[in-house]
Amino acid sequence: MTHIRIYICDDSFQLPLNVVKFNEHGRAPTCLFRKTLLRSRRSVRPYSCIYEAGGVVEVQKLPGWSPWSGWTSCSVTCGYGDSFRQAHWLDKDGQRVNETAREHMGCYIPKSCPVNGNWTVWSGWYWCSSVCGPGRQERYRYCVNPKPANGGLPCSGLANESRACEVQPCPTIPPSFRLSDCADEDFMCDSGLQCVPAAQRCDRTLHCHDGSDEVKCRYVRNQGAILHLSTRILCLILLSYIFVTT
Repeated sequence: MTHIRIYICDDSFQLPLNVVKFNEHGRAPTCLFRKTLLRSRRSVRPYSCIYEAGGVVEVQKLPGWSPWSGWTSCSVTCGYGDSFRQAHWLDKDGQRVNETAREHMGCYIPKSCPVNGNWTVWSGWYWCSSVCGPGRQERYRYCVNPKPANGGLPCSGLANESRACEVQPCPTIPPSFRLSDCADEDFMCDSGLQCVPAAQRCDRTLHCHDGSDEVKCRYVRNQGAILHLSTRILCLILLSYIFVTT
């Protein structure tokens, strides 16, 4: 059992046997008030503490626990952290052994901590840059999970990625196709890579690679024919045909 006692010293005060003096930093080799702790040559080996009269010394019977140390600095430089103090078990000679007691206490430093930036998850892949043939598409992420703050580090790495894409192959020019092969009345496909004879337009069969020869077509009642709405020539031919047959 540990006994802590306070002694009032006179000019020559002898500490009891098996006691040792401590200060706020633990076991000290010197007395308080700048005087020396001496061991006499008597057989009982008492400790004599010689210093100014009226001084106060704290002594402890050994073996036993040392007094608590002072509290350590807070474990962090901002926000909430931890602090502790400790005591050591001392043998009869005042030496530390391998047993230590520790007491913890929370602490707080009123300062905003740095916040390092972190990425969001990747977005989905955006649309391809080309409607046909090779293109590129991208996806993105953002450094807001959280944003860097109070001097924190920015996010590392790329904010966007890209990859090759192809929605569909582009129409190819037939090997034998030449624009000079198109007659004046032929239909030029919207792609500009092909022409179709007028008679093959709006015949319910795709002749253009892009299908533009079957766009804007309509039936003519009781005739079974299909006409392009913007083809004036074909309309005139059809009207002439209807007039002659009636």
